[in-house]
Amino acid sequence: MINLYYTFRYPFIIFCNIAWGRAQKTYLSKIHILQKQIIRTISHAQFRSHTYILFKAHRIMTIHQLNKYVTCILMYKHNRGILPNMFNDMFMKHTPSHNYNTRQHITYKIPHCKTNIKQNTLTYVGPKLWNTDIMKNHIDNCTSISIFKKAMKQCIRRTY
Repeated sequence: MINLYYTFRYPFIIFCNIAWGRAQKTYLSKIHILQKQIIRTISHAQFRSHTYILFKAHRIMTIHQLNKYVTCILMYKHNRGILPNMFNDMFMKHTPSHNYNTRQHITYKIPHCKTNIKQNTLTYVGPKLWNTDIMKNHIDNCTSISIFKKAMKQCIRRTY
């Protein structure tokens, strides 16, 4: 049953998640409810059973966790210079004014936002996720994108 989920539903949830995954919760709630129904069907659980445990048991990420995962991958690619040149100006790093290794030498500038709509954009959420302490621990150890993806999945699964 899990293979059916990853074959028929997962591609629709992950496709362009980086663009629409930060939409307001009212818009994403229908997809999240559908994802809950699917996990209950996979687990042969009752209609009103809690899905938190089911997602964790089957190691399936929710739509919100998938968006966090995809955003972190984009930030990793930007940090390593793998993305096309059109993304160079999307995120701004802190520029050092000296040669010392300070706490912020690998962090991104978080733009000032007055509205909640702006705080849901990729230009705000990406640097905010990247600057967390959890991410800083994963950056140094990951030499390739595949290692980073595995580390991110483990990190997200630990924070269920």
